[in-house]
Amino acid sequence: MEELAKKRNKSFKEMSMDKKEMLWEEAKATLYSKNQKSINPDLKVEGILLTMYDARTLLNGQVENHVKKYFSEFLMKTIIPRNIRLSEAPSHGKPIVLYANRSKGSDSYVELAQEVIQRTKGAIVSPKTELQEITYEEWIKENQLRDFLKK
Repeated sequence: MEELAKKRNKSFKEMSMDKKEMLWEEAKATLYSKNQKSINPDLKVEGILLTMYDARTLLNGQVENHVKKYFSEFLMKTIIPRNIRLSEAPSHGKPIVLYANRSKGSDSYVELAQEVIQRTKGAIVSPKTELQEITYEEWIKENQLRDFLKK
């Protein structure tokens, strides 16, 4: 009886893993199709970022392993940890680098910015329309803004 239970349990685990793999493949396909069709056809996924990460929890480790397995080409090296300062900053109306510039969360976002710059270094950005140079005064007038430089 025990052997039968072990066999059933093993086949159940294998089936579950197959389902997980199918879900990840479906998620990967959805990541591209939904974003490109509905939001912006020229949109390109630059990376996947793990946030609110707590290495002490088993679930975070499992999620990280799955993301590495199925989305390794997109996974950012930087991981944003769960940090109380990160959750406090918005209620103070400040970005984390101004609210708590020496916190682990702030350091992580600075590291992320550096990683994004490195990843996009050399990437050619070609606007579809030619840019025209305009003066400050023309820009203020065109955007119907108040000119605070005038006395």
